[in-house]
Amino acid sequence: MKRKMMALVLGGIMAVSLCACGGGGSSSQASSGSAAGEANAASEAGKEAEAILADARKRGMENEAKIVAEAKQEAARILETARKEAELEK
Repeated sequence: MKRKMMALVLGGIMAVSLCACGGGGSSSQASSGSAAGEANAASEAGKEAEAILADARKRGMENEAKIVAEAKQEAARILETARKEAELEK
């Protein structure tokens, strides 16, 4: 997860640096080519970010289900222990 986030951050930094360093050309054709490249890079970064977020959501849901199941098992054990102790007190 950390690697994916780092890749996303570095990709964003690269996209911003391309925008910042790409200006100042006298040819409008070069500017439009650069803009198309930047748009393509931004689109790819957006797709990668969506893929990362979808993966994180999926893992989050899996972890939530696992945690809930473990909590239910623990609650059942506590109830069983309480029942046994109540029987011993009688």
